[in-house]
Amino acid sequence: MSIRLEPLIRGWRGHLLLSLYCALIFLPGLSSVPPLDRDESRYVQASRQMLESGDFVRIRFQDAPRHKKPVAVHWLQSLSVSLLQAEPYDDITAYRLVSALSAWGAVLLSLALGRRLLGVAESGLERSASVSAPAHIDSPPPGPDTLAFIASALLAGSFALLSEAHQAKTDALLCLWVVMMQLGLARIAFTTGRSGFPWLFWLGLGLGTLTKGPVAPAIAVLTIGTLMIGQRSAALLGKLCPLRGLLLAAAVVAPWSVAIYLATDGQFFSQAASEDFLPKLVSGHESHGAPPGYYVLTALLMFWPGSMLAIPALAWAVQALRARRADRPTPSMPASTMNEQMRLRQAILFALSWLAPTWLLLELVPTKLPHYTLPLYPALALLTAIGVGLAQQRVRAGATLPAGRTGRMLLWTHTLLWSVPSLALAALVLLLPRLLELQGWPGAVLLAMLVTAATVTASLAIVRRRLVAALLIGII
Repeated sequence: MSIRLEPLIRGWRGHLLLSLYCALIFLPGLSSVPPLDRDESRYVQASRQMLESGDFVRIRFQDAPRHKKPVAVHWLQSLSVSLLQAEPYDDITAYRLVSALSAWGAVLLSLALGRRLLGVAESGLERSASVSAPAHIDSPPPGPDTLAFIASALLAGSFALLSEAHQAKTDALLCLWVVMMQLGLARIAFTTGRSGFPWLFWLGLGLGTLTKGPVAPAIAVLTIGTLMIGQRSAALLGKLCPLRGLLLAAAVVAPWSVAIYLATDGQFFSQAASEDFLPKLVSGHESHGAPPGYYVLTALLMFWPGSMLAIPALAWAVQALRARRADRPTPSMPASTMNEQMRLRQAILFALSWLAPTWLLLELVPTKLPHYTLPLYPALALLTAIGVGLAQQRVRAGATLPAGRTGRMLLWTHTLLWSVPSLALAALVLLLPRLLELQGWPGAVLLAMLVTAATVTASLAIVRRRLVAALLIGII
């Protein structure tokens, strides 16, 4: 007997379950966990000074101008604090609430993105997913709605997003705008007729620029360029309606940009470029240098628990993309099967175009911090879910996975590599209350035991080739 997940997550129920999950993991600790990053204290102080002074153009930290990142997060933090607190505005909860809500929004939009790419609304794909298993199998492989839900839950539960949801910084907010931008792009990327104006893409691009400068535009350019290479067509540029789109993005960014230029005689942009952005491109800025490969290693922890199968799943997804490109539809092939293949190929291509070029660029940039790859984790989560779903379908059909002694050794090695940061996280949960002089030792002990039990159970599930079950155990 098996439990079908899709009836529980179909339609609005998926958004509700994800919202409850986000509330359970994002809200606790907003007021009790002390600042873990010096940048968080600076963001909070700058927003507080903005609110106290009434100057919502210039950004200052104590007596010095803070010419680093644009103003969006300070505006939202000031709004949150003004609605929830009275002077002296010293409760950090209201500042962090912006990040928690941003993380929640990113998770819900990632569900919409996954459903869009996988064609959940199309009944043909739903039927093909439910009949593709052999008759002797007690339950079908995971359908598209399940894959989209698992991807969103992996993003929500990732250590990176969970950490940023509890810090009053820009990264969770940037993740929200990037997912919004990519959802707008996904709506037009694979349409053949008139697709309408992609306002969501340009709005997300403008808000992302107003949050963290060139990061969102860089992701957009690299994603679009890689998509056009994958599609062997430049038609996507026309669908973007670039003239009207740039006007919309400029309408979001230009008012504050002009105001801060006039208020600082251009010093904000010159100092942000010369003291913050450009130094990161040429050396390890502020002792944050690391060699290429840094983000692959840190993803074992930052993308936990999804990292348990992320690397094998990426290989399975790429293999499926190459295999399905080689497939040729036959007259006897059901329309639903053709539609499923097309949707999976499009989803994998889109997620790879989002993930691969920007990840490679970040690996080449000398300055590295673990959270820099957070805007790419929605794509990584989607590829992980799709790859695991495809692999589980092969297992249910009786295929050996992974193939050969080398493949089995790689899967075992990856499982062991994932188990190390998992057990380290359990130890951190156990020691953190003492290190930070917090209350709650019994809760910490219980949580550490749960993390350890989940690690062992998920590892056993992988060994037994119950891959989707392993991901769900990690999420829970």
